[in-house]
Parts: sequence; C-alpha cells; structure tokens
Amino acid sequence: PEVYLNLANVYMSQKNYKNAITLYETCSKKFFDHKDLKVLHFLARAYYEDQEYEKAEKVLQDCVALNASRLVLSFDLAVVQNDMA
Repeated sequence: PEVYLNLANVYMSQKNYKNAITLYETCSKKFFDHKDLKVLHFLARAYYEDQEYEKAEKVLQDCVALNASRLVLSFDLAVVQNDMA
C-alpha cells in the first residue's frame, strides 16, 4: 500500500487531484476494505481539493462512523459542509 500512498501524495503535491483520487481509492479498496482512517482521510482531502465536496463529505462521514472520537475528522467534515453551503 505504501507505493500507492506515496505516489498519490506526490500527485497531491503536484495538484493532480484526479490521479491522487484514483490511487487513494484503489489503495483503500484493495488493501483496507475502505476501513483505514488514514487512507480515507487522504481521499477526502483529495476530493476537497478537487472541489468534489459531496464526495469529500461522504468519505468524512464514513470516517466519523468508523471513529467518532477523532475530532479532526468532525472538524474537517464541518469545513466541507460549510463550503457546500
């Protein structure tokens, strides 16, 4: 999974969000069954940066459902929802 994540992070730094999203999605599905908070949080950030706010919101809602005690997830979800308003 590290290769996927590292390459996706490179794409993020290059503002190539579509390719980053593809790699984060692939990594999340292939290695973690969409249950790894770190990968999902990266994916949500990529969606947000690509202005796909509805998708970012959905991923962050999934993150909060997996671990509601991580306040940064709730904060990021609120930011996305504010930008959608």
